Amino acid sequence: MQAPHTAPPTCPFCALHCDDLTRARAGMPPDCGRAKAGLSRWYDMGARPARIAGEAATFADAFAAAETLIKRAKRPLFSGLGADVDGVRAALALARATHAWFDPAQSAAQAALISTTQRQGVIRTTFTEVRNRADLVVVLGGEVFADAPRLPERLLAPVASIDGSDLSERRVLVVGASPGQLKKIRGGRASGVTLEAVRCPTTDIPRFLQGLAARLAGHAPAAGRSMDAAIDQVAGAIDAAHYTAFIWQSDAALGPAPTLTTELLFDLIRRLNEKTRAAGLPLGGAHGAASAMAVTTWQTGYPSRIRFSKGAAEYNPAAHAFADVIANAQADLVVWVDAFNGLPVPDCGDIPVLLLGGDEADAEQAQVRLPVGLPGLDHDAQVIRGDQVIALTLRRPERAPAALAPSAGAVLRALGGRDAASELKGWL
Repeated sequence: MQAPHTAPPTCPFCALHCDDLTRARAGMPPDCGRAKAGLSRWYDMGARPARIAGEAATFADAFAAAETLIKRAKRPLFSGLGADVDGVRAALALARATHAWFDPAQSAAQAALISTTQRQGVIRTTFTEVRNRADLVVVLGGEVFADAPRLPERLLAPVASIDGSDLSERRVLVVGASPGQLKKIRGGRASGVTLEAVRCPTTDIPRFLQGLAARLAGHAPAAGRSMDAAIDQVAGAIDAAHYTAFIWQSDAALGPAPTLTTELLFDLIRRLNEKTRAAGLPLGGAHGAASAMAVTTWQTGYPSRIRFSKGAAEYNPAAHAFADVIANAQADLVVWVDAFNGLPVPDCGDIPVLLLGGDEADAEQAQVRLPVGLPGLDHDAQVIRGDQVIALTLRRPERAPAALAPSAGAVLRALGGRDAASELKGWL
């Protein structure tokens, strides 16, 4: 078991992974409801019991039952995959050994971005670039502020840039949020930068982007008075900017045809780069999504939706989506990994579920539940940040209570045949 560290820990609860999380429970960050709620839930969680068929069991008995499920499975599916880098690597190794399907639960939210990257390429940017370089930021949809509450102060309107540059002339336009909604967002005036609302229903963002592309190409979109005003507001700001960054929450803000809209957006960005500078920053990656996609890509060459056959990864984004595999009853076991406790288990029908982590409601429905630690709080961990450019180390905070469960990586390696007594020392 690891001793806690004294350095300020990195937060595990959203894709920003802020590195100034307060260590003591009494001083949990009041400026981030997500971190505060997550820490409170973790402190109050207590021992997370192992379960067999919904009934509490010893960890050793549940582990033995899990081993039996793995050995008997002929067509397992590994999903959820909310884990740190080590946990995803261990899950991938076990999936390869058992000829399983392997698809992170959040792959659907990344499907449009993945498809666009494969089909036409994308121009993306990073947290650091947005924070320090962009003089115009266009946020598509207000959902991003719920998922990353500290986005304004960390990226959009920081007190100072890394090189001390004056950020007061930066403009931040939020498409699909009202002025009233923006007033509730903390940190919008940290450096004198004001978040400006662009009136446009969230459901009309695809139509807005079509009109914006037409307007910047020199055409009159004629989308209606209100929409034309929103388009002109953003187009005028882009014309005056030196570096425009577009931010959105994966596919959430891009309407019923997110792939087409994502392609349109990146085509717009490409055209802007012919005369000025522009880039996209799709957010996401909470609950280990960025780590799952990054690890799967570097280990197999594919980001998600694969099946292992004779040790090789077969990629099929249409046929290997976890929801379809479950709905068609193709799998005979679902191994659901949820170390961050944020990925509810879907209805798996009659397919037995082996749950690693998860909350108590899911644990009672699973055939076997093995508790696993929360990365960065129960054990040290590495995660991929939401912009997918660096790995961050999450260290157990000082004065943290004793870890109450082993890491997902240790459990998965033990299930895969590694020395269980060594991997799970102190737990079996």
